[in-house]
Amino acid sequence: MLYSNWPWDPGLSDAGWRRWNLGTDKNPAFNVSLGADSMAHVFITPEANVGYDPASLLTWSLGYNFDKDPSKEVLSAALHDAVSTNYDEFKSHNGKLILYHGMADPVFSAYDTINYYNKVVAANGGLESTQEFARLFLVPSMSHVSGGPATDQFDMLTAIMDWTEKGKAPDKIIASGSKGGPLEGVSRPLFPYPAQTVYDGKGDKNSADSFVAKTPEK
Repeated sequence: MLYSNWPWDPGLSDAGWRRWNLGTDKNPAFNVSLGADSMAHVFITPEANVGYDPASLLTWSLGYNFDKDPSKEVLSAALHDAVSTNYDEFKSHNGKLILYHGMADPVFSAYDTINYYNKVVAANGGLESTQEFARLFLVPSMSHVSGGPATDQFDMLTAIMDWTEKGKAPDKIIASGSKGGPLEGVSRPLFPYPAQTVYDGKGDKNSADSFVAKTPEK
């Protein structure tokens, strides 16, 4: 697959999203400048392609042959791509896994992580069985790692420590807006996928207490 599909999320309006994907009149998009160098020296094998010019979108489009170059990425993909759904050994050691992804991530599509998690579910006995060792949390409007018009501050470390050391699975993780950010003072609960966060219709819209989990109907 050469292209990923991307969520239509309000976080696309963030200036950071534009810097990653569109750039400015003076600077190319980060995905072009960083991606070109990575493609030239890391992902293309067995020999580097030094002909990419990160400052030129035109050269970028001409520098990559979509008919021939994907096959040159197979060797590096075997090292870099985390696509296995076999967690038997991991589970035998009582391993726990928390995945999270911002829905407005401009670098890696959240849909890729969702698709991967769905494959893990299919290969590990269904959703209920999978959630015994692996859970996915999606953060609305969050950019790459953090940022965006989102409640992007949350503690996944304590969540996985409690799960691993105390057996307390994370059914809800509270997220808040960063200080000085557009959602400062706002909190929201993050629920394990595929549950969605829904306003209860009566409480304070800025408080996580006013939101409940709703599982989409199949």
